[in-house]
Amino acid sequence: MADTWITKMSHFNWSDEEAHSIPNEAKNIAEYFSKILSNAILNCNAYSDNTGVRCRRKPQRKRCTGLIKAKINSDNNEVDWWCPVCGDNGNISDWEGTRWDVKR
Repeated sequence: MADTWITKMSHFNWSDEEAHSIPNEAKNIAEYFSKILSNAILNCNAYSDNTGVRCRRKPQRKRCTGLIKAKINSDNNEVDWWCPVCGDNGNISDWEGTRWDVKR
């Protein structure tokens, strides 16, 4: 069964001074969501929904072969993403003004 991730990037927007005390698992998942977000902002448009980010799920302990697809909701700038192979999916919000806001 696929997971659904509801993510506010502001929760991962810790300062450089705080970074040393953040668990590696949190840093890794923040990096994964930031790749999806950045690539969605830069690469996804009316013609393409491909982020080029590889899915991180391991159904039955085998790495998923899917590439994450995404779309940006123009009403609220939230990013909806999904893996077309395993069904993993999510929503990324509250990213504007964070370190991952590549539009700044």
